[in-house]
Amino acid sequence: MWDVSLGVELLSLVAHTNAVYGVAFSPDGLRLATGSGDNTARIWTAFPWRSVDYPGPRELSLSGRIENYKRQFSRTAIETHRRGQNLRTESQLPRHTRVEIVGSFNLPPAGSKTSPRRPIPPRSPLAGPDQLDLTASYNVALNESWQPVERLEEFDLSLAALPSGLQTLAGVRFDVRGLIQLRRGAVDCELFPERVAIPVRRRLTQLHALHGGRWPEQERTPVASLVLHYADGTEATLPILYGAHLRAANAGDNRQADCPLGQVVWPSPFPATPKEVQPWLHKTTFPNPRPTLGVERIEYVSQVGRCGPFLVAVTVE
Repeated sequence: MWDVSLGVELLSLVAHTNAVYGVAFSPDGLRLATGSGDNTARIWTAFPWRSVDYPGPRELSLSGRIENYKRQFSRTAIETHRRGQNLRTESQLPRHTRVEIVGSFNLPPAGSKTSPRRPIPPRSPLAGPDQLDLTASYNVALNESWQPVERLEEFDLSLAALPSGLQTLAGVRFDVRGLIQLRRGAVDCELFPERVAIPVRRRLTQLHALHGGRWPEQERTPVASLVLHYADGTEATLPILYGAHLRAANAGDNRQADCPLGQVVWPSPFPATPKEVQPWLHKTTFPNPRPTLGVERIEYVSQVGRCGPFLVAVTVE
């Protein structure tokens, strides 16, 4: 808040850096608690919020008493400024503008979630070269609750119910043992990497991705891509489109789970967990635009949009 005629800053409130999910007044109405996705809980000393708390003559209207209060606040702030005191120093702020951070923890560095917190099961000896080995690329275990929690029903959200090992889904055999979660455009998801490399070192005509996403996106918006790096140094990008290849199963996205190019293969039927919370897994087949060249590696790359893409397994032909 500024007094534009004098060029004086009257008030500066340090806002949260992410969405605010909880707000509550203290019983006496003098303090306001806020909790945010920036992983802080803050207590603010509030402006009076009851009409009886604004002083003034009884015959003066409420709007008049509020106007007097505002003018008195401005005069105090301007006098403080003229005395050379810094209003940004918390100890010198007017009483009702102070904020106390009562609980917080530092977010992990961006892209630091590169390994699972729980062990990954060993690869089956029956797995062949068609089932790409993602052991070195996983950053989440199937039984790891890895998503930011906003509601109680999401507290233990994981893929622990997904059978691990070699699994045949929609006619394709996958090596299911963990997952790769990529970043989305939210502060509490910056710890996930933006891209992850998967070694291949073979020729292929097509690939099958077992994948999903958290949080919906606009229809036909790219949420991720599979970038094929060929042995001759060239590359090809296979975009993953929301609503065409996958669809998130949360945040009010009530459309049909199936997509034109992505078949829901798990869970089916939906378990007791509400389907708007339970992640869906889609099987999507992507043709290789240059099948005569060997593929050295595949990069799984996020578009860092609203949807957080994740990849469970890749099988090639």
